[in-house]
Amino acid sequence: DEHRGLYWEYRGRDSLGRAARMGRWKAVQLQDVGQVELYDLSNDVSETHNIASQHPAIVREIVAFMDGCHEEEREYPPATFRPKIDDFIR
Repeated sequence: DEHRGLYWEYRGRDSLGRAARMGRWKAVQLQDVGQVELYDLSNDVSETHNIASQHPAIVREIVAFMDGCHEEEREYPPATFRPKIDDFIR
């Protein structure tokens, strides 16, 4: 299959996180916690029942997928032009 799943990284309230969706499964991992949470979205759309301990093989598969998707952030050059309102008004 062309698309195994969907992967994204995000900033939570207190830490960075990452998540992936593969079929009916969604895994979530906060950087400061480390533990992966797993949800079966076909039965738990509100993500209230973490079932990671019941499905360790699925957790391993999704973590491997997330690890393969992650790329280190590249460095960007500093912004040299900082527009002011006068730059837009003529």
